[in-house]
Amino acid sequence: MTRASFTSNHETGLLLGRYRIVKQLAEGGMGKVYLARTEGAEGFTKPVVVKRMKPELRRIDDGARLFTREAKILSKMQHPNVLNIIDFGVEEGAYVMVLDYVHGFSLQPWLDYRYKTQRHLPVNFCLYIVRRVLSALHYAHHFDAGDGKENAIVHRDISPDNVLVSRDGHVHLLDFGIASMSGGEGQSTKSGTFRGKLSYSAPETLEGVPASPLSDQYSVAILLRELLTFDVPFLAESMAVSVQKMVNDVPLLASEYREGLPEGLDAAIARALEKKPQARFASALDFSRELRQFQTEEDEDVFRALIKEVREDFDALPSLLEIEGLKERQAALDDSNPSFSEVESQGAASGRVSQSQPGGSQLRRKGELAAGAVTFTGRSPEGQAGGAAAEASSAQEDWNQGRGLV
Repeated sequence: MTRASFTSNHETGLLLGRYRIVKQLAEGGMGKVYLARTEGAEGFTKPVVVKRMKPELRRIDDGARLFTREAKILSKMQHPNVLNIIDFGVEEGAYVMVLDYVHGFSLQPWLDYRYKTQRHLPVNFCLYIVRRVLSALHYAHHFDAGDGKENAIVHRDISPDNVLVSRDGHVHLLDFGIASMSGGEGQSTKSGTFRGKLSYSAPETLEGVPASPLSDQYSVAILLRELLTFDVPFLAESMAVSVQKMVNDVPLLASEYREGLPEGLDAAIARALEKKPQARFASALDFSRELRQFQTEEDEDVFRALIKEVREDFDALPSLLEIEGLKERQAALDDSNPSFSEVESQGAASGRVSQSQPGGSQLRRKGELAAGAVTFTGRSPEGQAGGAAAEASSAQEDWNQGRGLV
């Protein structure tokens, strides 16, 4: 992937000389995220999402390294449930990443909508979606770049924000910005530090143990539990107490929050949530196979039902959550001559939005502790609870608000 330098044209709203900006989706501490399109002969267009890093951050080793690493990792991956990268370049001193556009929402606003309307997601939908995520992770965990060598890519940031569902029912895992990769791009963080969303992180990672494929499995189990029940375990009045609970406590069973779950599903989730990584399923594929037995319909039938429900909910949720809808995004894409100055002013007027864009919505379900990207300096959660240094990385947290807006 060549990081050539291109000349921008703010009058036409072109980035890298070929991506026409139609709408600003978000702005954070690390940069801006745009909805854009490529244009070709005979009226050809293709929607894309563009991430543009602030130029001054190229000189900051950590931020630039994470951004370029994500591009390099994505460039090597080809899986139907992993969001594809299209291009990567430098413009006016800023890194620019171009990704496939998914016409849909992340799981976060869908969960918010279902919670607000007090309607659980059907169990088959939850299992189907999570099994697609596990398929993407199994591919990443056993990644072969074509040289015959297996390089495990550990995502490390599984959460509702980072799973997209399109209006056509397709599931995509995104945001490999803090992923680790063996034998190629190295670790994304320094030894002894932690990065990720606290509520979804495996307990061993809070103790300074490097994240592994089994850590991702734990995060997926938290995600599945939330999809089924709206509950995120271990939430407390402070980050320190939450960390202690995550390391020491056993979460309540999903069936204690929702009646009628398939017999045996509690046990499968509990196994994936074991404190000791080796007590979990051997792989993401094994976890997926275990979950399949609780899905009462074939994948094709679940997929058809999912499309119908997704379209109904995605049409209705913007007004209830007071966020931007898919129709507004499509209108921006269809605008024959968008003005870049208008795009910029739209973004400024809308302010910073959450990663669950479009619109940004995250209800606090059952007293949820806001959990952004956190860096623990120190290896012991007990030390953290006792007052050892633990700080939220504000630049990274801002970037989390704007990453993956597709």
